[in-house]
Amino acid sequence: MRAHGIPLDGLDEGCCRIMALSDSLPPHTVDAINSTGRYELKVASNGFEAGMIAQAFRPHVVVVDIEGDENDAADVCQHIKGAAELTTAKVLAAVAEPDAILEQRLTAAGFDGCIPQPVTARGLIDAAEEATSLIS
Repeated sequence: MRAHGIPLDGLDEGCCRIMALSDSLPPHTVDAINSTGRYELKVASNGFEAGMIAQAFRPHVVVVDIEGDENDAADVCQHIKGAAELTTAKVLAAVAEPDAILEQRLTAAGFDGCIPQPVTARGLIDAAEEATSLIS
């Protein structure tokens, strides 16, 4: 947006809010992202906690740790997309072995993209920037 002279109306102020629904995100990754000052990452270990965080935090990006069952992942994605406080959030799937076929299935289920596991600070930041398309 910035590169094309489109007014950001305050979008470039503050930080990009990211919520991860994962019980395997390393604390050093969370600390590295939060220490940048440009991103704020909150982690939920279950659906109830994610709902509580999402309501107050209103994340721009939600990362869902996919652990095998794509049907459950699709349900989680649809619940996120249907939540009033998350209507504009981009939903990314964190997957152990991403490939083109899996990415197509997850996109068809409603995900906005994939990020490989293990999730790194740089990988999560890059994925959030690409998903929100606010940079440059």
